[in-house]
Amino acid sequence: EFSSAVAATAYTAPAGLRALLIEIWGAGGGAGGVDGNNGSGIDDAASGGGGGGGYSRKFHLHVSGQTYTYSVGAGGTSAAGAVNGTDGGASTFASSGTLSMLANGGSGGAGATGTTTGQWNGGSGGTAGGGSLNVRGQSGGMGKVNAGNPVLGAHGGAPGALFPGTMLRFMNQDGWDATSPGAGGAGAVANSVDTNWRGGYGADGLVRIQPFF
Repeated sequence: EFSSAVAATAYTAPAGLRALLIEIWGAGGGAGGVDGNNGSGIDDAASGGGGGGGYSRKFHLHVSGQTYTYSVGAGGTSAAGAVNGTDGGASTFASSGTLSMLANGGSGGAGATGTTTGQWNGGSGGTAGGGSLNVRGQSGGMGKVNAGNPVLGAHGGAPGALFPGTMLRFMNQDGWDATSPGAGGAGAVANSVDTNWRGGYGADGLVRIQPFF
């Protein structure tokens, strides 16, 4: 089970291995930041949440001499101001044979600037492939302002399976960072405070491997 971001790394098949149950999650996208200090006197803004990473699962029969590699995607980031969050990284698992699994990271949410009415999209969920089960991650929630009132809806998207998304914090704070593997960061909200805030960071992906003997 590997939950911190790593580049391509070898997985050593233990002696007597007969099969592997492999599950992989892509990383979550970062939420957008908000500009509550744009000089217009309008400081209401709500950014989009980051998308959740995709999920792929497969039961794989081991072949003697087969080698394996995996990688774990890094969570997306954010910055203060009306800037988009960055995308989460992909997680992978592959063999020296034909096995090739991919769980893409969620997309970053849209950054927002002060307005009386507007909306900013959450990032799309990551896709997945190569497994017997492949599930797309949940999209991040949309940030909205209606008649000068920010709407608290920009949650961070849940990954494709098992883990929850990311709830919003209160107004006038940085967005909440994701804590569940593969979840997107929550959007930031500015309301009557002349300050810029960053969105929540997405969580790293996860690779989980269960051997059978």
